[in-house]
Parts: sequence; structure tokens; C-alpha cells
Amino acid sequence: MGINMAGPGKAWRGALSLRQTMRRRTGREADEGAARPSSSVVRSAGERERWLAKTYERARGHLDQGQWQEALDNLEQIAQVEPHYQDSAALAAQAWEKARLAKAYSRGVDSLGNGELEAAVGYLSWVVNCSPDFQDAADRLRRDTYYNDTLVGT
Repeated sequence: MGINMAGPGKAWRGALSLRQTMRRRTGREADEGAARPSSSVVRSAGERERWLAKTYERARGHLDQGQWQEALDNLEQIAQVEPHYQDSAALAAQAWEKARLAKAYSRGVDSLGNGELEAAVGYLSWVVNCSPDFQDAADRLRRDTYYNDTLVGT
């Protein structure tokens, strides 16, 4: 799966650097309504720990539901308060990798729909090479590209 095993510090720097790049490209910021701890909100170590646990569980829930961006938003909030909290750095790396795969998969499917066979093969091949079991990428690559090749006679 491509998880950065170099340690939480490097994993977070990589994930957060990629998130900053993504924000510049998409103009998307973290959820406006997301609760972020501040000195006025988190007054005690107990409150801080409860906030971290709640935000961590919310991130895990988003991961379980395949909501990669939402998971990254929550994990980034954790990193700002406690970068080494549980396995949050590894989870951020997983979420980032899944988000990249989902984006490439989506582009591949869109390319198929638009009749852009070469682009579709490129995107879906990359997804299958990175994660052979990702959704139905391998089946789409075999089935849809074969069908399109047959139609155009190549």
C-alpha cells in the first residue's frame, strides 16, 4: 500500500506537504465547521485527550467509509496538536495514498466514458500497479479497454 514507514515525523511532513500542494491546486481548505482545539477551548490535559480521542475516532470512521479527504482533515487537526498521537501519521499516509488512487481511478473511468482510451489505460494501469485490488480497476482495465480496442479495430 505505500505507507511511509520512515517514522511519524517524516510521514506527517510528507502527508502535510502533499495536502498543502493539493490545497493550492484545488483551493479547498479544511472544513470550516470542524472543531479545532485552542487554548480557550482545551483548558486541561483531560479535555485535550478527549478532543484527540474524539477527532481520532472521527478520522477512523471516515477511513472506514472511504472518505479520504475528511479523514485527512481530521488527522491534520490532530497533527497540529499532537503529531505523534497513536498511529495517526500512518493513517494519514494511508488516507493520502487512497485519495491518490481514488482520484486516478475516477480519472480513468471518466476517460473511458469520454472515449479517451489511452488516458484511461494510463490511469487504470497506474491504479492496478499500486493496488491490484482497488475497487474494480483491474476488471475495468481488462473489460472496458478490450471492448474499446475491439470497437476501434486496434
